[in-house]
Amino acid sequence: MCCSAAKWKREEVPDHKFDFVDVNDFKDGSLIRRFLYLVLFALIIKNILVIAADVWTAYLLIRFNNWSRSISNPDLLKYGRWVFFASIIFSFLLILWELRKTARIVKSRDIAYAYTCNGAYRFYSIRSYAHFCLFAQINNSRRKTDRIAFFVYFTLKGWKRFLLAEAPRQVVNGIALFNVYIINGRFQPTRFYDNGSDLMARISFALMSFTFCVWAISAILLLIAGVLYLPLLCQIRGNLKEYVCHKIDKRLAELLRKKSRQRI
Repeated sequence: MCCSAAKWKREEVPDHKFDFVDVNDFKDGSLIRRFLYLVLFALIIKNILVIAADVWTAYLLIRFNNWSRSISNPDLLKYGRWVFFASIIFSFLLILWELRKTARIVKSRDIAYAYTCNGAYRFYSIRSYAHFCLFAQINNSRRKTDRIAFFVYFTLKGWKRFLLAEAPRQVVNGIALFNVYIINGRFQPTRFYDNGSDLMARISFALMSFTFCVWAISAILLLIAGVLYLPLLCQIRGNLKEYVCHKIDKRLAELLRKKSRQRI
């Protein structure tokens, strides 16, 4: 089954560009859709806060050369702060690379590629609510296999950032938090207050806890996507990105036909 030829083939559809689609036809004034639009902004703010939190933690480590009286491991401080610094620099390099990729996709005006690129998706969604509604309707009415394919694709496409930019500093975060909160195999939440009036240390630990929890959730999702990846390839029998774009084009064609019939 895995070696047989795919029954689908992705072909570029010239009409499936923003130049030929009136996105205002897809506006949805429902409360649920407007709420999800707010959620999109919340997720963007969350991503900014995670980066800001890690930058602040790195600043505290390098500037004050100390985490807290609760951590007595000199090697963790000595090497951990430079791991933080290097991974944050790599994060910004990835952001620049993503911006370049986003600019190229936005210039192409291709709807399928815009949907599969986080930067382009957010650019168009922030640009207008109508674009967000179009993407949301593309996202609807998929078969179970398609839902899994979209989940796996969008989860795994961020593996470089996860493993090379986020994982190193979150491992340092995890070790530091373990040193603080785990005593003799038991979780001691009151250790957070052992820093006394050291406000900077408390802020640092709060930010570290926040970013580590966000990363841990991403790790679980990435693991699930990784487990589903090979069975999914056997099911679709082809390139995952091309399959996703094929399904987007197919769904968009259905939506355009529906809007055309409504005009008649």
